[in-house]
Amino acid sequence: MLGIDASKNNREAGRRNPTLQLCRNFVAVPFPGYSNFLNPCETIRPPCVQRECPIGNAQGEFTMKKLIAATLLLASTATPALAQESYRASGTEPFWSLTVGAKTMKFEAPGQRTVEVATPRVIHGFAGEIWQTRRINVNTNHVRCTDGMSDRNYADTVTVNVDGRTYKGCGGAFTVTTPPRASMLDGEWRIEMIDGRPVSPQTTPTITFRDGRMSGNSSCNRFNATFRFERGHLTASPIATTRMMCGLRVQNVQENNILKVLGQRMQVTSNRGGKLVLTGRPGQSLTLVPRRPR
Repeated sequence: MLGIDASKNNREAGRRNPTLQLCRNFVAVPFPGYSNFLNPCETIRPPCVQRECPIGNAQGEFTMKKLIAATLLLASTATPALAQESYRASGTEPFWSLTVGAKTMKFEAPGQRTVEVATPRVIHGFAGEIWQTRRINVNTNHVRCTDGMSDRNYADTVTVNVDGRTYKGCGGAFTVTTPPRASMLDGEWRIEMIDGRPVSPQTTPTITFRDGRMSGNSSCNRFNATFRFERGHLTASPIATTRMMCGLRVQNVQENNILKVLGQRMQVTSNRGGKLVLTGRPGQSLTLVPRRPR
């Protein structure tokens, strides 16, 4: 039902028109299929409807049809998108996938039985959507997310708890980024952070990329290897290092962590500050800063 602000003339027109019923200062318009009138004065007062609406003549009938059509359109678009199409999320290490449909919610992971439950009513939280059931709980956060193994950037960071076990991954709409070029690596870099923590001020680890080779100082020893750069990912050959004794324990710890990351298939990303981030397995990364202005 639609509420329309009516003037005195409109009231008279409403009395003449059996399809209209006045309520206080509004005209109640019945929709097909409804046997009783609802109270429009308590519910809908469209801001787009102006006073002195012509009702009861040809122009009024045309205006009324447009208003009813607009209301039906608003009602259809007000339905959450999640109720009209499935929401999908996935993660790696371990691999898993989640599909939230209109009727069922299904979680799948290799080597495990599929868990499928009835889809509960969605909770719209401050940060994202939430689904809660006895076996599956899903919490989405509208923060961009990448799985580290593809060129996709997802709209949401997703946490799923299934039978007491927690899985983290990405979900929602995604875009495919253009893979960076190998030239972005070229030059000399200082390793500023290891696994998100600053390097020891007692060390100066570095790395240089040039003509398909990489070399540097891993906090104490020198290292070198060849590398491939494909679709935004860097893969090094077996790394050769010198065998000097390191005087500080922190040198040994940092060196092991640096070589551990460089020995993996790494995703390469850059930020506005001109820094490079080499990301291997979850929680393992190197942040590089140019040694000279680029």
